[in-house]
Amino acid sequence: MVSKKQGVLIGLITLILITSGFLFYYFFPSIWGSVLYPLDYREMIVKYAQQNQLEPSLVAGIIYTESHYNPKATSRVGAKGLMQLMPATAKSVSQQLGEEKMGDLYDPDTNIRYGTFYIAQKIIEFGGNINAALAAYNGGSAVGNRYVVSREAAIPNETKNFIKRVNSAKNQYAELYGQNLDSNVAEKMKKDQTTWFQKVFSVFKF
Repeated sequence: MVSKKQGVLIGLITLILITSGFLFYYFFPSIWGSVLYPLDYREMIVKYAQQNQLEPSLVAGIIYTESHYNPKATSRVGAKGLMQLMPATAKSVSQQLGEEKMGDLYDPDTNIRYGTFYIAQKIIEFGGNINAALAAYNGGSAVGNRYVVSREAAIPNETKNFIKRVNSAKNQYAELYGQNLDSNVAEKMKKDQTTWFQKVFSVFKF
């Protein structure tokens, strides 16, 4: 049988858990969002996304998934930089852009410029099907074609996970910063705080 003292303790713990739940629900992702989902190179992302008629949040999601915003990231197969471009792909993009010499893939501006152009070309190639374009971005056009025919049934697990992770990150960035990455996280936090206090006070309003 629970004693009075134990009952008070259980009630206190329950109250703390409920309060913590409220705080987490209403302040996440505003408080922790900018830590969990950083947005370095925002101006570059927006600039080149707009040039290529892309949603900036999509580009942010690709960078998050590919390199977690590490401009020096290098994969085991040789993909480089923020958007993890293979040198051969980057060289082709550079030529299509009319450049005499391919830029440094570890340079954020160069990498985002090439990467946004490349994913935009894939979206055009697959008639606006973003998931098919992401499949091609990750595994090549053949994988993109397999996605068009059979959806996820015919593509590698790595590519399936890539598509899911990019879409999840894209949604998080859109939630945090707006689809065009033009929202301020601090301002959103203030609005969330106001909403939270209003909801809390409404509970005790008679």
